[in-house]
Amino acid sequence: MKKEKKNAAMPLVCSCGAAFGEDQLFCTNCGASKEEVQKSKYKEIYEKGKAATTLKEMETLRAACETLSGYRNVDQWKQYFDQKIDLLKKKKKKKTGRIVGISSAAVVLAALAVLFVIFVMPYLPHFMKAEKAVKSGDYVLAIEEYKQAERFLGSDKKLPETYYAYGAALQDEGKYLEAANAFNDSSGHADAETRMDACGKALIEKKQYADASKVFSLLSTKDSKAYVNYADGMEQVQKKNYAKALECFEQAGNVEDTAKQIARAHYALGKAALSVNTQNARKHLQAAGDYEDAKKLLKVCDLMDAEQEAEAGNLNKALSMFKKLPANLSYNKINAGERVKLLESNQAFLNISGKWRASKNYIESRNVYTRTGSWDSWYLDEVETEQTITVRCMLNSNGTFTIKGTVTYYYFNNYSSLSSQCQAKLGTDRFEVKNLKSVPATIKVDSSTILTLANGVFSVKYSYRDDYSMYFYNVYSSSVTYGTKVEKY
Repeated sequence: MKKEKKNAAMPLVCSCGAAFGEDQLFCTNCGASKEEVQKSKYKEIYEKGKAATTLKEMETLRAACETLSGYRNVDQWKQYFDQKIDLLKKKKKKKTGRIVGISSAAVVLAALAVLFVIFVMPYLPHFMKAEKAVKSGDYVLAIEEYKQAERFLGSDKKLPETYYAYGAALQDEGKYLEAANAFNDSSGHADAETRMDACGKALIEKKQYADASKVFSLLSTKDSKAYVNYADGMEQVQKKNYAKALECFEQAGNVEDTAKQIARAHYALGKAALSVNTQNARKHLQAAGDYEDAKKLLKVCDLMDAEQEAEAGNLNKALSMFKKLPANLSYNKINAGERVKLLESNQAFLNISGKWRASKNYIESRNVYTRTGSWDSWYLDEVETEQTITVRCMLNSNGTFTIKGTVTYYYFNNYSSLSSQCQAKLGTDRFEVKNLKSVPATIKVDSSTILTLANGVFSVKYSYRDDYSMYFYNVYSSSVTYGTKVEKY
């Protein structure tokens, strides 16, 4: 009795040479998917099986089927190879006769039936559906069915032209982004790239810049990269992000109206900076050239510079700058001619603005005997020119002024019968008076210090009494006149 020979199960081997375990889904060596490896092996058997004619080829392919146990139609292939192998072995033994011939014909018919089941039945329905869908214009269905038909009757070669036809239909409907994606999937069929370019430009015309950028990103030409930057720039303009827009436009070359958009971005940035940073505003407005009223706004930069000087307390400088501007120049409720009138009508504030040096001083430390009122003192009456006063008169938005400054003067804070132990010190006080419509005659610095203004000249009066005992007290006093102007603000 002969023992039946069975094909032993063989492991699936990855292309890297490693074998898959029974429940292993990915190669432990290279990470390849078991399903993809099976698909690849199956296609190899599929191709070689159609061309195999020798017994050795059939046996090799039959053995390979064992590695794909349970995969798709591999069982039909096993049956096919078993029948072919059996047929070839019988031919090899040169068996003849009517019965054998009939059996051989039956085997051939059976093999043909298997081939039909393997090669035709899985794909023919998909192919037929795809062909019907193309005729009816249902390209989405056609594409899906051609994919399911794999390469049956050239299905894979029909996909690009179907994608192209789908893109053309979408383009006609004005669905330009979807059309461009379909043309891109057509693998360069016909004039697909030209049509994609047209879709991108149509989106720009419709001001759909984000989609236009996506379309041009699918292309790899020099112009397409420029258009990506142009579309990105226009999208930033829509968002009023002109700094980012400018960066994009500067990379866009000469496509469309890039030069105009660069000027537009500079203009917007310059205008926005007018009240904040005139140096930055002037830079952008100069770059804007003849765009809208950029040249007029350059004059506005000068107006705002003058206003900033006035607000900073440099009234004399501000007046000189305002006078150089056209009297009718206005911006943000500031008019050059009106500013000239305002400052000239408040000349007193301009006169005291500046830095002054002491022209006269008397600084004393007096020791008084309480009972009789008799006293001794040390005093300093030689002019000490390091004593100064700085005055800034700042123009407020409501047309009033704020006087702000510092005054330095010598003062005593002790008394001694020895002059070496009684030395005057140089001190500094700050002062500020807000919302003035006229220059005050006096400004109280603190409880001991008062500034007086007479004939346009400031003087400081300082006096402090130190009751250090029940028998004696000290009086420290300073009187400094600042009559020498050394700087004008």
